[in-house]
Amino acid sequence: MSTARKQSKSATPGNQLLARKIHDDVSQKLTILNIELALMATTLSKKNALAPKIQQLSQLTTEIAMSVREVMEALSSKQK
Repeated sequence: MSTARKQSKSATPGNQLLARKIHDDVSQKLTILNIELALMATTLSKKNALAPKIQQLSQLTTEIAMSVREVMEALSSKQK
């Protein structure tokens, strides 16, 4: 068995742990942030100057969460 393959197999539990930590911490915090931004957006009047910025931040949060999900999936697929 090649050295690279041995290293890949030995890193698998680390990848699994990292994916779990990302899910448990980062994804949950991004979800909470997105919920809070949505609540702010509904609380503010549409005429409020902050409303468009809050919508932009909510969209950015959603995009970051999708990127994090892709990284978690990549880490998970390496363990198979």
